[in-house]
Amino acid sequence: MESPFFPGIKPFMAQGYNINLIASRGIAAPAGTPKEIVDILTKAAKKAMEAEDFKKKANDMAMGLRYMDPAEYEAHWADLEKVCKPLVELSKTEVTNK
Repeated sequence: MESPFFPGIKPFMAQGYNINLIASRGIAAPAGTPKEIVDILTKAAKKAMEAEDFKKKANDMAMGLRYMDPAEYEAHWADLEKVCKPLVELSKTEVTNK
């Protein structure tokens, strides 16, 4: 799928490279934060992401937006950890072997 930010440029996958680059940003709170506080932060983040001026600024900076509720974001990070953890371990091995 072509990026709306870079028209005419084929993504890595379309060029035969199995590469997926992402940048994730989120709001974190300490473990044990009361649910009512988490709900307030969640609602505020969603409202901010839906604001037209925020969406325009993000678009101007070629930043794609995807809102995730707390459960979706937690699953996203768990999936990302599964991918990255072996790479971190591999990098330790490569540094040690040099």
